Amino acid sequence: IKINVCSYDSSALVVNNFSVSGENGTATFSWSQVNGASGYDVLVYRGNTLLASATVTGGVCSATISGLPVSEKLTSKVRAFVNTEATRTNGEFSIIGDFTINPERVKNLKCVDVTKSSFALDWDDVNDISGYEIYKFDENTGGYKLIRNVSESYFKFTSVKAGFSCNYMVRAYKTVGNQNFYGEFSTPTAGYTYKKNLSNLKQTDVTKTTVKLAWD
Repeated sequence: IKINVCSYDSSALVVNNFSVSGENGTATFSWSQVNGASGYDVLVYRGNTLLASATVTGGVCSATISGLPVSEKLTSKVRAFVNTEATRTNGEFSIIGDFTINPERVKNLKCVDVTKSSFALDWDDVNDISGYEIYKFDENTGGYKLIRNVSESYFKFTSVKAGFSCNYMVRAYKTVGNQNFYGEFSTPTAGYTYKKNLSNLKQTDVTKTTVKLAWD
């Protein structure tokens, strides 16, 4: 009986254009397809400790891994492999340098609890962070300026003039050591107060067909 054993040159299994993106503990890895590959192994490390791995097949050139730590330096690598009837041939790992998963983007920023002299900004909580930064639109520069650091997903502005309106944005951050890692900014949202009610409204110069109104 003659047995044919197929082999594959592992040097041909080179993964290129390996990249990673992610937020809120989830990273998505992508790379260029390797001709003849049966699948790919993706590994994620913190230092020398393996944190997570994923294997994809069927021509898929991306993988998503969840449950990763936020705002910590991680390393990832990917390799292609070929399955034959006789064996599995692994290519060399392609390594991406240190990467960091930033906090999640702030969502559902809105203006609440509005009065003539106060209003509040409220948004969805972001997990595993140190705090939030509130930015206000600056008409002088045409950009946004940091005005507050807060720890909760709610902040009330008081002693505001009636009829006030201005755009705000918020982003989350996490401090690791002496470094801050930032999530993306929220969609801009207007903070505002109600206009002041008219006072001492009175009628003047009343005729059969006209009336004038006056107020303070």
